[in-house]
Amino acid sequence: MINWQDSRDFFCSQFQAEPEICCFAPGRVNLIGEHIDYAGGQVLPLSISLGVTLAVRLTAEGGLRVASSLYPGQGVASLEETGRQGPVAYLRELVRITGCLSAEIAICSDLPPGRGLSSSAAVGIAVQAALLALLEEDVLPSARAVCRAAQRAEHTALGTHCGLMDQYASLFGRETEALLIDTWQQTHEYIPLSGLEGCSLLLVDSGQSRELADSEYNTRQAELQEALRLAAEALGGFTCFRERTLEQLLEVAEGLPAPLDSRLRHVATEQQRVLDFSAALQGGNAKGMGCLLIASHSSMRDDCEVSTPQIDRLVDMLCNLPPCLGARLVGGGFGGGVLALLRGSPDPASLDDLLGKYHAATGLQGDWQQLQSGHGACLLAGKGSWRSLAEWLS
Repeated sequence: MINWQDSRDFFCSQFQAEPEICCFAPGRVNLIGEHIDYAGGQVLPLSISLGVTLAVRLTAEGGLRVASSLYPGQGVASLEETGRQGPVAYLRELVRITGCLSAEIAICSDLPPGRGLSSSAAVGIAVQAALLALLEEDVLPSARAVCRAAQRAEHTALGTHCGLMDQYASLFGRETEALLIDTWQQTHEYIPLSGLEGCSLLLVDSGQSRELADSEYNTRQAELQEALRLAAEALGGFTCFRERTLEQLLEVAEGLPAPLDSRLRHVATEQQRVLDFSAALQGGNAKGMGCLLIASHSSMRDDCEVSTPQIDRLVDMLCNLPPCLGARLVGGGFGGGVLALLRGSPDPASLDDLLGKYHAATGLQGDWQQLQSGHGACLLAGKGSWRSLAEWLS
């Protein structure tokens, strides 16, 4: 997390003025439940300690200007109409949602992009929250409305037809609990992370870059929606696939043409794995959680087909590491990162040796980092002073 003072100092260096407010929104890691949130499935993410911090002030002269520590050589940019899609269009859409007409925004982040930790969703939450706090509207949107608005902005400005999990986890996260999110009903319950005691969560970067909007991510979503449409017809109709049993969905999948049969099979079985993982987490069954991670990756590789040969090799290498209980592709796929569950603390020497062998086999340079859970999005009013967005917008 970028602290209040560092965010303030960066703002001052870019705009030669003091910010009025800072806002932090974390990234997230999804323990299990990939490619089912946009179908109304349940997912199990947790917010992490890394994230995006914005420093903002409203201005009277008109216009929107932004600076980012991710691009230190580019200085201050204006959010003029420069295209319908892309990072600038995304920021412009987020600002438009709030009704703000004139502001200066400085973005700091310690959240690595492109690794399945949802940096774009963190930006979507932080931009809206900071501007809403400054505009002092009498009627504020709900926390869920802010999540939905950030999701729509990703659809229209970034071209990624994501579900609601990333934004929801960033806003509602808690440091000591995972979120079991029902994306159909847009409700959640908290699952204590005490079941992971004695274990470590690692994010291992494959070194294989991904661009979700340019990949087959949206194709997978379209295939899934068509598979669910056909399943609903076969089963007499449903609003969400979770209204039918796993057995019913698998029976329907057997009669669908390829690749729709595989897509439906992934959604149905991944949903069950989420429920099983949640039970294992509550029961402190680390071995069971590891087995579910391995099964989830197999389904994403074979049924959802969002993995790559390089990712598969990295997962296999990690699973053969003695302390590793299980590993899987994390995020939208087609590159990015791998989540690994280890018993005990990570051994840097063995992990570095593994990545050296991975590089020799694939030509890709990976790296790893241990993930720590963190609190959800908050407004920062000064040193050590913060307010939860979930509580403020409740």
